[in-house]
Order: sequence, then structure tokens, then C-alpha cells
Amino acid sequence: MPSERTRRGAVRRTRRAGRSGHLAGGIAHRAAAGFAPLAILLLASSAPRAAEVLGRFSISEPLGIRWADEWLERDLRLDLGRRPTPAGALRLRGPEGGLPAQFYREGRLLGDSDLLEGTIELRALFRATVEAGKTAEFEIVEDRNPPAWPRVRVEEKGDRTAVSNGVFEIELDRGAPLPWNSLRPTSGGPSLGRFVWPPAKEPTGCRDSWIERGPARAIVRRIFRFEDPELRYEIEFDIRAGDPWIDISERYALGRGAAIVLDLRDLDLRVVYHLYAYNARTFGAGGPEEDSTLEPPQHPIATLGPIWRDIWFGGGPFAYLYRPGENWGIGFAAVRGSEWDAPDGIPLESQNLEIHGDRTVEGRVVLHMPADAGKRRWAAPWPRSPSRRCAECSPAWRKPSQWREGGRGHARMIVKSTDDLPRGTEAGGDTGSR
Repeated sequence: MPSERTRRGAVRRTRRAGRSGHLAGGIAHRAAAGFAPLAILLLASSAPRAAEVLGRFSISEPLGIRWADEWLERDLRLDLGRRPTPAGALRLRGPEGGLPAQFYREGRLLGDSDLLEGTIELRALFRATVEAGKTAEFEIVEDRNPPAWPRVRVEEKGDRTAVSNGVFEIELDRGAPLPWNSLRPTSGGPSLGRFVWPPAKEPTGCRDSWIERGPARAIVRRIFRFEDPELRYEIEFDIRAGDPWIDISERYALGRGAAIVLDLRDLDLRVVYHLYAYNARTFGAGGPEEDSTLEPPQHPIATLGPIWRDIWFGGGPFAYLYRPGENWGIGFAAVRGSEWDAPDGIPLESQNLEIHGDRTVEGRVVLHMPADAGKRRWAAPWPRSPSRRCAECSPAWRKPSQWREGGRGHARMIVKSTDDLPRGTEAGGDTGSR
């Protein structure tokens, strides 16, 4: 592999010849764990070659950390020459082959039919893995064949819209307005929970505002209408190709004491994995990381809020619920503490998500979502079950004891507690996409 000096010399020679553009960017900042940005050297080629390569860049990992399935944003400067290149043919390849990616120009997501030529500046959103201590090489190529990765697909039929990403499918129905109407694996299986509005505060309708519709990311905002014009509820979903992590933002004002409930009782979930829940049960330090879904006498099974606001008894940023022997489950994670807020007079603790169960019967679990007034950012990651019997169901699955090691794989709810998400990081100043 070329040395750092050789790379820098190549950049200078290329600039003098006037044949190359420039790529700029930084890797996603890890605010919760205090990770420093990765060192990056970016190199771009000139006009398309016979292999249809439009540009190259590399990312070097200096911290000894494996960054698995990270969503990154990069600024690109490419010289495409005079031959028009359709934006729909742009692909990004990495060490593992074709990567989920989409491209923007001047802040606008490019469509498949947009034609590009000359020297252009683009921004790429893509998912990649960088191995610890290694340098990953990437290429931007022109390829008219369909991408190898599962695209985010949006299918509309009447009032119903189905969004699938190769891992799950979420259904939104304007005729039956709920935060989501169903959420299930693309391989089939039960819908993961059903929503219940507060009494006498059911919406009369909703509209969906699409911010992006794929191919690598879809963002949709649902805005609900109520008979009382003072009531307000909005929810936004960020869905990525091949990613089990559903990013959720809420803004709400349904009145003091109001709460939306996600009823999970039909799933008969028997185990909760939550590092902080067991203080609520035992009133002591330590205890098992996995426990039953029976509710303790004094507190919810788990109380979820941003980790820097962990001031309530038994609180923490994440929990994961599953049934032993099954290869699915659902998790909840509080993320981006800067996007949790409430107006004067509303205690911050009232925003916390609470997981409740029955005190005598396992499996009767609900997610309690206070909605009196405020905003919050959370996620619903649902990897395969961490049951020891199913720990090897997927090559990317990590057992619970491994979740704190910083790798994401299918289980990112821990490292995402105050992490870099689609609009930058809490610390600010980088272009991390999630």
C-alpha cells in the first residue's frame, strides 16, 4: 500500500496537471463514547476511464476500532468531462463491494434521470465498514446495472404507503391515522406492536410529507389533525437501506398527562435486556443484564432518556425486548439529547419513554410515550433476538455481552445513545450522517 508521502505527492502532481477533483469530508463523530474522527485521505481521479471509474478515495482508521455499517457523508468533486452521466448510474464501491449510497447536488437529492457533466461537486451518503487499523479504498463508478444492495422502496396504494428496506416493512395508512400502522420483518412475521391514542384525543386525519424517497434513505414526516386545533402531534421516520435502525423524531402537544401507548402484549415478550433496569427491581448495584418482563413494585421495567439526563432511579438510554427461542425482537433507544426538550412548566422527566409490564404475568408489555408537550428523538432498533439459542442466527449478530464493545452490527442501541445521527452530532462540526 502506498505510503502517506507517496499519496500526498500524487495529489500534488494531479493538481498541477489539472486533471483531478477533490473529495473532502470526515468520518462520523462518536459523541457518546468520545471517539475522535478518523483520519482521511481523499483522492479523486479525472474523467471516466475504460472501467467507468469516476473517482477514488480512501479512509484510514488510526484508533484500533472497527467501524461497522457506519452511515457517512462525503463531499466529492469530480471531473466527468463532456459526456453526460445519468445520476441514477452513480455507484459507490468499497472493500465489500457495492455500498448503499445516494447523491446530492447543492442540497438536492439527485434523481435517476438527472444528467451530470463537466466538473461537479456532489455529496454522497453511504454505508461502509472500516476495519480497525486498516485503510479502506472506495470508488465512485458509473454502472447502468441495478445496484446489488436492497434499495429503500416506497409503494403507495390509495391511503396506504408501504416502505421497505430489505430488513423490515413499515405501513402508513392515512385512513387509520396512527404513528405507524404495522411494522414487520420483510421475511414475514407479526406486526411489532399497535398504537393507542390518549382517551378523547384521537386524530381526525393526517398527511404525509416526504423529504426523501430513497434509494438509500427515505424520510417521511406524518402530521396529524385533531378536532381541537390546540392539539399537535408530528412524527418523522428516517429509514435506511438494509438497516434495522429506525430513527424517530416527535413533536407533540396533546395536553398535560396525555400519553401514547405502543401495545406489545400480543408479542408475549418475556425478556428485557437493559443495563439499568435491575436497580429498579433490586434497589442495589449490579444484577443480571437480562431479566423477566414482570414489573417491579415501585418503577417501570425500564425508563429511557438521553444518557446525560440519567437522573431518575433506574434510568438508561436503551432497552431490548424479545422472546427466547425466536429470531426477532424490538428495541428502544433514546438518542440525541439536544433534541429532547419541553416548554416551561413541563418537567423534563415527563418526556422519558417507559416500558411497563404486569406485576404477576410475564409478557404483558407496553411502551408508554408521554405526549403532554415537547419534542424528543429516539429509535426502534430491532435486530435478531439475543437469546443464546439464536445468537448465531445471523453472522452479524452480537451477543449482549458484546454490545458495549462499540461495534454496531445489528445491535447499535448502546453506542447510539447520544450519537451522530442524520443532522450532525451533538458536539457539532462534522458531517456524520447518523
